Amino acid sequence: MLRGAIGWSLQRHMQAAPQPDWPGLLPRSSFIDAVFNPQQAWNNQQAVPPWHLQITNSDEAWSPQQVLDGSFLLCGHWSDWLLGLWQDSFEQAVEHGFGIHAPQFRVTNWQVNAQTWLDSPPHPSALELHTLTPARLQDRGRDCTTLQAGAVARSVLRRYRQLHLQLLGQEPPTTMPYPGYPELSRACDELCTERLATPTFSDIKRWSNRQGRAVTMTGITGAIRISGPTLPELAPILAQAPLLHIGKQPNFGLGMVECAWASEPTNPEMTTPMTAKEYQ
Repeated sequence: MLRGAIGWSLQRHMQAAPQPDWPGLLPRSSFIDAVFNPQQAWNNQQAVPPWHLQITNSDEAWSPQQVLDGSFLLCGHWSDWLLGLWQDSFEQAVEHGFGIHAPQFRVTNWQVNAQTWLDSPPHPSALELHTLTPARLQDRGRDCTTLQAGAVARSVLRRYRQLHLQLLGQEPPTTMPYPGYPELSRACDELCTERLATPTFSDIKRWSNRQGRAVTMTGITGAIRISGPTLPELAPILAQAPLLHIGKQPNFGLGMVECAWASEPTNPEMTTPMTAKEYQ
């Protein structure tokens, strides 16, 4: 619902935005195409949307006094004019309405920020990863039926790499002994998985305005501990999982995760994952 409302305001208020100077964007592709139609706007068939939707409020019903905390993450290099245009667009949407997709609440405060990449600890021994929203996880062309460290790491790695190629026109920085993507992808297979919570499968429904019908998506929720000999080298990439999400369709809020490193103080009261009913 919130994604549709923001999308409506962006398409209404940002049609006049100049074409961003992202290296991977096809000629004559607009900002709206780049954000909402990545497969048609970028010169790579594996293009990913350069933003996400995160909502930290998981209550089934909101009272007028409650606050909805959300993050609209713009991954990669975003020019100052573009951040300003995003702010102006959202401000106009708040003032004049969100169209037919308007949420049933009033927005009274908002803020647009730019987020840098997250840091990882220097010598991690393990990473605990908890899903907060269901994840549509695929690995090597197959749907995953459980959370596996290698598939999770490769999912973050793919998105991390694609954003660098699309927005910066270059491969992401790597360190020896893994000088490139193929070596890093193989290193993901050396990670170990310890299940911390039994994975559950949820059928998630969303309304598609393009198709004019409800669309069902299946996702996994659960928690795992990731360790292994290649974890220190993959830690800088895995550290981006809370920003990049895991699995497909993060721009719909899927695959939102929370992480805690073993070398850091862990939070014993980690957020409870959303159920399918709550996510709807």
